[in-house]
Amino acid sequence: AAAAAPAPLSKSDINKIVKAALPTATPVPVAVVSEGPHGTLDIGWEALQPFSVHPRLTKGGVEIGTSVLETLLTVTPDAVFMPKVAKSWSLSADQLVWTFELNEGIQFHGGWGEMTAEDVVYSIQQFGHEESLSSRTPQFRRLWSNPEGGATATGKYTIEVDTGTLQSDMLIQLAAPFAAYLVSKAAVDSLGEEVANVTDIGSGPWELVEHSAAQWTMKYVPDHWRKTPEFAELVFHAIPEEATQLANFQVGRLDTFTMNYDTIPAVQRIPGTKLMKKNDGFSEKLALYGNYYVGHNTVAW
Repeated sequence: AAAAAPAPLSKSDINKIVKAALPTATPVPVAVVSEGPHGTLDIGWEALQPFSVHPRLTKGGVEIGTSVLETLLTVTPDAVFMPKVAKSWSLSADQLVWTFELNEGIQFHGGWGEMTAEDVVYSIQQFGHEESLSSRTPQFRRLWSNPEGGATATGKYTIEVDTGTLQSDMLIQLAAPFAAYLVSKAAVDSLGEEVANVTDIGSGPWELVEHSAAQWTMKYVPDHWRKTPEFAELVFHAIPEEATQLANFQVGRLDTFTMNYDTIPAVQRIPGTKLMKKNDGFSEKLALYGNYYVGHNTVAW
């Protein structure tokens, strides 16, 4: 006799299946507040990189650079550069020397004090170090550590960067959220590179509480110099399967996640759902076109 077809899963069955996908914290009674950061923003990721912040020892990542760390500037989807840690910048008449003026009073997490020009120069030059793991190492070394000039802290909040020769990509390199972020030099000197690398020594609007391969938990920074978050807590969850992310979103255990086009119809059926476009998304390709080869049909070729 033919085997009976399995019965479709009910919503109750789905809830049980996905229950273990995300850890459940013990509820703690809290007072209802009408103002200020409150609640938790749960975000699903396919994977979380190892938490690593030292500019020379990490490959960097958008999830780090847009939460616990900050950059000198940022860029809008319309390719307009906007101030961030740097409140202004200018270029000399010969277009070789950049001058960056920093915002004052920016505090590092963990009580490591105020960010100064020395922290900025240290961070960017570590990105450009010959042993750096950053994908932007050649660019930062060319711009900030070149033998013709390089970067110098000319004041507590002022930096001059002499590129030596004409360069066109200074601002776009400094705006990358996965590179060019800034850390406390004092923290690195005190803790040592290895410990500092896995410690939150940034200045972003979120401060790390704990991290693992499966989850990062962050709390908001009160009265952050740039922008105080609207949520009290930010949690990143590593969930490899998109179907599991979708299931968690459907039952309210995730507030948002990145998805493929095939998932959009299922998400749109959930009342109140809004879709957001990832502004810095891009595609990559390797194209092999016809080429002319010097020495074709010779021994050297």
